Amino acid sequence: MKKITSPTNPAVKRMSLLNSSKAARYEQRRFVTEGLRLCCDAMLSHVHIEKIYFTSAAYDKHTDEIKKLIAYADSACEISDTVQSRLSETKTPQGVFGLCEMKTQGITSADIIGGGRYIALEGIQDPSNLGAIARTAEALGLDGMITFGCCDMYSPKALRASMGAFFRLPIMVSDDILSLTQNLKANSVNVFACVPDRDARDIRELSFVSASVAVVGNEGNGISEGLKNICSMNVTVPMAGRAESLNASHAATVIMWEMMRQQNGK
Repeated sequence: MKKITSPTNPAVKRMSLLNSSKAARYEQRRFVTEGLRLCCDAMLSHVHIEKIYFTSAAYDKHTDEIKKLIAYADSACEISDTVQSRLSETKTPQGVFGLCEMKTQGITSADIIGGGRYIALEGIQDPSNLGAIARTAEALGLDGMITFGCCDMYSPKALRASMGAFFRLPIMVSDDILSLTQNLKANSVNVFACVPDRDARDIRELSFVSASVAVVGNEGNGISEGLKNICSMNVTVPMAGRAESLNASHAATVIMWEMMRQQNGK
């Protein structure tokens, strides 16, 4: 099997570019997975893996798992520790990397209109928040996630925070959240703007028995005024003490929990 030892190898340069550049990822429709678990999650989620890269130390430690990855991927290549250092985005790299193809698994407005519970995110800029929200949405059983103006879900930090949820959770990346919201409302979908306003409706008082979308906004500025004004209703998570708001991912977690708690009748 071929071994790459130089960090200036064209394949290594390509992987490094995909790690650092959103434009390159979407131009090539490719992204990088790092770590044994994330690579295995991609495989088990039927993501197309073009190539697996691994160090000899990683192979010796995780032989069975890497053998499965090698059998699944189109091709595989051993890399040196120097190359691993060039590719890794973590402090303690595991020595396993995958070159993956973006998976088409989006939801449509028709899916949302058909029913279910969805979380919508406007302007989330912290990849860790984006990944954590996706992970929670999958764990709680939401039907999907909508993003608008958010950071890239295929960035290394977002992928790590999602723990593979981006491979499995149906996602819509909207380019016009206002038109989408108006269309959903016209088709009897409740679109709730989640805001830190004390005069907004307590989320615990709402019913999510039909098609429902809860919108969480940007970490610093919240939901834009234009979107807030056309949502069905402003809702809030009531808070005690002097705290004015919750972290975006924490707020989304509470909201999604409440949506699913009502669905499960608990």
